Amino acid sequence: MGSLGPFENNPRLAVAVSGGADSMALLLLAHRWARARGGEAVALTVDHRLRPTSSQEALQVARWLADRGIACRRLVWQRPAGRPVSALQAKAREARYRLLLDWCRRHSVLHLALAHHAGDQAETVAMRLARGGLDGLAGMPAVASRDGVRLIRPLLPLPPDRLRATLRAAGQPWIEDPSNRDEAFERIRWRKRIAPGLAPAIAAAAAEIGHERRRREREVADLLAEARVHAAGFVTLPLAVFESAAPETALRALGRIIVTVGGDTYPPRQEALQGLFVALSNGPKGRTLGGCWVLAKSDQLMVCREPGAAMEHFTVGAGEHRRWDGRFDLRIPWAGRVAPLGEAGWASLSLEERRRLAPREAALALPCLWRGRRVQKLPCLSKGKAGFSALFRPAQPLAPACFTVAKLNVNII
Repeated sequence: MGSLGPFENNPRLAVAVSGGADSMALLLLAHRWARARGGEAVALTVDHRLRPTSSQEALQVARWLADRGIACRRLVWQRPAGRPVSALQAKAREARYRLLLDWCRRHSVLHLALAHHAGDQAETVAMRLARGGLDGLAGMPAVASRDGVRLIRPLLPLPPDRLRATLRAAGQPWIEDPSNRDEAFERIRWRKRIAPGLAPAIAAAAAEIGHERRRREREVADLLAEARVHAAGFVTLPLAVFESAAPETALRALGRIIVTVGGDTYPPRQEALQGLFVALSNGPKGRTLGGCWVLAKSDQLMVCREPGAAMEHFTVGAGEHRRWDGRFDLRIPWAGRVAPLGEAGWASLSLEERRRLAPREAALALPCLWRGRRVQKLPCLSKGKAGFSALFRPAQPLAPACFTVAKLNVNII
């Protein structure tokens, strides 16, 4: 744990616990480590309700931990009702992270511990290599930052057999998830291909390569320091800065911008980014990739949300707070229907309204409050202003985290 710091005095950790062997072992170890330093570890278990037994499993985890005097909080995923959900596993994973991170922020917990081990790391390396790109060799980082919370993975060097042995020695049972044997999932197919004895060696190699990745991330962060994130949900970067950077660094920076604006978890595949890079070099015409519209405008590289990808709409009541398109936090004082502005909405605006809102390329994918077929309210993009407001809060930061500020028990004046 020490290598994953710094940690505050009397450290308080949240641990994502599914009830499986890996997360249960992590919780017991993290609890012992935190208690020895005057802190505590709190278990967060997400009831995803993807299986009929998920609620009973979450309650069983709570009972086990209560017997050990470990605090446990149950978080429930409220799935959209009334219609099937495509890519259900991916959406459940994102919902799980959102619930965990929201809890950490609300309770001022800086560190969220995840139970990925050497086997998980080997599978991740294999899957990312199949997608292309050298960064896949680095696997999952031991420390990362997401939405203001530090994600730490203390178990990355350890094989899963060690974790089960730890639980047996402690007399702690665990829950077996049947999806861990389902070859319908890519990760499970890779799991059956990788020899168990090879996983720790792959994980160790990934950690070494991770040092090189962090060096490249610092170069990307230096380039992205020249970028500007706009309140209307788009990013601009001076073309001169972009074009003068090393091609490898510029390519990675472009991928980071697309992830921030488009909302995907991972950047587009390497070959797709290279094709976009070439297209931008050959002319000003815009291209779409990763749910984004990328174009050269004046002397700026501009990346905004692709209008056809931002199609979420829903009916709201007065006084609601909602998340829209995974990018904007909305405050809605009046009842109506939230939907993107689109071409029809843009055509209905006056020249003054267009000027105040955003460039057309970005404005088309902004959320608006509609009544019937007419735009009732345009969003206010300034934080703290009254009325219908939309605060751009992307799930992924623009620049990779190169340092972390830890909360210490001191007063800052």
